[in-house]
This record gives sequence, C-alpha cells and structure tokens, in this order.
Amino acid sequence: MQRIVSCCLLTLSALVGYAQTAVDYSATIAGNISDSRLAPYYIQSNNYGKFSAGAAALLGVEAHITPDSAKRLTWGAGIELWGGPSRSNFFYAAGDDNRLVRRHERQAALWLQQAYLTGRYRSVVLTLGQREYTPVITPANSSGDLTRSRNARPLPGAELALRDFRDIPLTRGWVQALISIGFFRSTDADWINHHTDPRAADFATTGYWLNHKALYLRTKPSRPVVFTIGLQAACQFGGTVTRYNPSGEVTSKTRLKTDFKTWLHSIIPGSGGNAGGDHFVEGNHIGSIDLALDWHINRQHTLRAYFQNPFEDGSGMGKLNGWDGLYGLEYRGDDDAIVSNVVAEWLTTTNQSGPIHWAPADHPNTIVNHQATGNDNYYNNYCYNGYHTAGQSIGTPMLPSPVWNTTGVVGFNDNRVRGFHLAVEGRISAQWRYRVMGGHRSAWGTLSAPREAAAHATSLIVEATYHPSWLGNLDAKASFAIDRGSLLGNRVGAMLSVTYRGNWTFKR
Repeated sequence: MQRIVSCCLLTLSALVGYAQTAVDYSATIAGNISDSRLAPYYIQSNNYGKFSAGAAALLGVEAHITPDSAKRLTWGAGIELWGGPSRSNFFYAAGDDNRLVRRHERQAALWLQQAYLTGRYRSVVLTLGQREYTPVITPANSSGDLTRSRNARPLPGAELALRDFRDIPLTRGWVQALISIGFFRSTDADWINHHTDPRAADFATTGYWLNHKALYLRTKPSRPVVFTIGLQAACQFGGTVTRYNPSGEVTSKTRLKTDFKTWLHSIIPGSGGNAGGDHFVEGNHIGSIDLALDWHINRQHTLRAYFQNPFEDGSGMGKLNGWDGLYGLEYRGDDDAIVSNVVAEWLTTTNQSGPIHWAPADHPNTIVNHQATGNDNYYNNYCYNGYHTAGQSIGTPMLPSPVWNTTGVVGFNDNRVRGFHLAVEGRISAQWRYRVMGGHRSAWGTLSAPREAAAHATSLIVEATYHPSWLGNLDAKASFAIDRGSLLGNRVGAMLSVTYRGNWTFKR
C-alpha cells in the first residue's frame, strides 16, 4: 500500500516545479458482503459509485494538492485509484417466454476514480479531468441532489467555475453569485451493452456528452438569515443510437451530431436536427430550481430548509408538476456533540405535469393544435438510456437507478416515487462517531408503464467510526445495512473499512 501511495504522490509532485508542494493523501482498505447481487441501498448510494457490488474487497489510494488560497495564480491536482475483486451476478427475464438470462458481473479489477488538474486565477477555476462533485444545496447526509448528486462516478471533462460565492459588484456584499459550466464525456458504453437485452430493449445509446451548468445567488452570509436561490440544468447530447427489433436484430445505427450548434443547444435549449434524435429540443434536458433558507441561531447551531423543483422542460419550470420536488430540513450543530447533524427529507415525483404530452410543433401534419405539456418522465428519454453513469443515477438514487433493473432494459423503471429519508450523525465519545440513516419509498412505475400496485422499499444503515488517539491518523468504520420490500428486494449487508490519512511536503 505504501508503495502505491508513494507513486501517486511522486506523480503529482512532478507536475510542477514549485519549490515546495504539500500533498494530502489517504489509503483505504474496504470490504463488503451481502446476501444479494448488490450491496444494500445505503451502502452503495451517494458514495460516487464505488461500492455497488454485493461482495467486494477493495483498496483505494488518493492524493490531492489544494490550490494556495493566498495566491492569485495557482494550481491544484488530484488522483484516486481503486481496485480489487468483486462479485455481482444478475438475472433478467427476456423474450416472449420470459427466459431467465444470467450475466456474470464484477467491478473493474482497477479503475481510476479521480484524476484532475485545476488552475485558478483570482476567483476563476478551470478543472480538467474527472473530479467528484459536491452539491451546493443538499447536505452531505441528504438522500441525493435531484440534478447532480454524490451517487455516480465522476465523468472526464472540463469545467469552468467560480471558486466560491463571490460578491456581485455594487451590492456591497449583500448579494453573492456562484456560477459553473462543464462538459463531460460518458464512459459507460461497455456497461450499457452488457446490461441491454436487444430482445427486450428498443435501443441503446452510447458515447454521449453531458453538459452541466449552475447559477446560484445568495444573500450576505454573515447575517443571521441567509437566502439562496439557484438553477441547475444538465443535458445529454450526441452519441450513437442503436435500435433493435423484437427479435433482437439491429435495425439502425445513428450517430447523433456534435457540431457547434449542438453544443450551443446543450447550454441554451433549441430545436434539433438529428435523424433519430429529438427534433423539437436537442438532447435530453433535466434540471432543478433550488431554494434554501439558513438560520444561524448562533455560532454552533444552524437550521436549513431547502427545496428542489425538478424539471424536464418548460412545464416543470412553470411549476405545472404540482407538489413534485425534494423538501428538506437540516440541523447543523457542534461537531463534537452527541447529535451534530440531523437531516429530514420528503421526496415526491408522482405528478410529472400530468400523463399526457402533446406538442403540435412535433407533428407538422396534425390537425390537433392544442398543446398538453406533460409526462415529464423524469430521468428518462426516448433517445437516451436514462440519466445515469454505469447504472448509478447522476441525480437522486431515491428514484431506483438502472443498476437495480432485471428487465434487460436500461433506464428508470420507477420514476414516480414518494418517500422520506432521515439521517442522524454525532459523536458518542472522543474515539467514537456514529451515523444512522433510514427511509421508506413507494413507487408506481412510470406514467407510460405504470405498476398495477405500488412497490415499496424500506432501507436502514447503522455506521460506527472508531478513531482512538493511539492510532494517530487511522480510522476504522463498520456499517450494517438492510433493505426490505418489493421495490429493491430483501437483503442484508455489512461493510468494514480502514483508512489512513496523512500529509507530505515535497521540496525541490
């Protein structure tokens, strides 16, 4: 382990010739086991796609150089590697006879989780490579951000952003802004092809691009009450669409455009022109309108109420989707308190602007000129296999990710969901921390393929972290999790990990 960490650190230090470079590094040994093909919901969710297999023994090493905040022109970098054996067999019923097909599956023996370079001039930061993302509105113990959460592995690409909220000129610090825009390339073609049964699926789309942009405004953070409003928007575009007939034969293969106009329409939605693609609006767009209100009771206690309204098009932005959204309340206290953090959330996505979608502009020869904008079909699209990476939702995992599917069709089979999520975290003593998370969901399929009766899932995880003073920078964490219900199935699983953290300073 020490040799692998040293190689990563030396690689980072060689990237630049500064006289002195400080590197934060860590190494983790993690093992999990479950009585099912997948790890329980709370073990695999919101962990950046690292722990999805039902059984695994993994080693992870990472190192990060943080930009010097005191310099106008500075740089940073990071790398994270994971590897080890894993097991996750799955079955799906396919064809007219519903014959069970078994596929052997495992995570890669070695994969690159993060690898990035950042350059910063004043407050503007450019990041190249793949880096894990931290949501702005939803907290660390959330069930998941609706647009860009901690659930999926990061994709390689480039992102331009402000370092943090910055004062808007002429507002005297009363209004601050945070802006970001990035383009990323999908890397899960093998996963999609492996999980698609051509006899059951209509199509498979691989090699697409993903654009994400965000704009947030907040009031003066030093005041007792702080209000934040923001907009996130993402778009899948480009790629190659392979379509199948019911016999599993390829009927067409279309390479969607990625010219300058297409890239522009991924930022500002506009009509497309791709054969086999979406002619009305280029690509698959999804986003959320985000609101948060913070009350700083005193230096150690803060309450935050937040709301995210999802949208797929103008109907969601116009709030024609009823009560759909994520409603959350968070308490943040002293990190050493018995209860230092509490999160309570309610998610509902059952409205989706109604079951009917009819846009006359999509049908030039129609005599029906009235428009009914509905069936938002969250995270799904007729040209893309859902809003995910390698089966893990890029948005909230509360809408069951495609990794759970046993149909041979890659997509979100249940995006009409109602449920709650609770999380409590704190410190029992100087050596022990704990975290408990639990939730329940009911799902009704999709508007185009509803369930005859609702499916349900109840999930729970209990975690304990041990950090005695005599172990120095070493942490040990044990987790026990269960799932119950017809939505995700019944499973029991556990996970044990040991992490060592340190800091090295290299001199020329």
